[in-house]
Amino acid sequence: RYYSRIEQELIRSSVPRGLQDDKAKELKYQLHWCLSKNDWYFTAGGVVVGCALSWMLGSAKPFAAAAIISPAMDWAYGRHVCAEYEEAYHEYKKQLQQDLAKQADEIRAQVRGGRSPGGSSAGS
Repeated sequence: RYYSRIEQELIRSSVPRGLQDDKAKELKYQLHWCLSKNDWYFTAGGVVVGCALSWMLGSAKPFAAAAIISPAMDWAYGRHVCAEYEEAYHEYKKQLQQDLAKQADEIRAQVRGGRSPGGSSAGS
């Protein structure tokens, strides 16, 4: 029980908060920047076209349709334009998780083998 507690503390201290290091945070920032930069084209266009059609037809249906469809088109367009940022972020996050899993396995092996993570034996 004592060793499992030490093991968990060592693993917890070696893992960056939120499973993100500085590069992962930078990639996530770039992805969010790209998505927010490309987020309003269809909404603005849909509102303008919807208002014009609503005024011409004397009905609120085109405006309501634009209000529903435009955000979905913004989302799809943003995903298309920012696909390379999203892929880079997810690939790096996946690699980071694999590296951290290997590191955790090494720590477990060292603790269970009776050695401290620094490489010296526990009896010294």
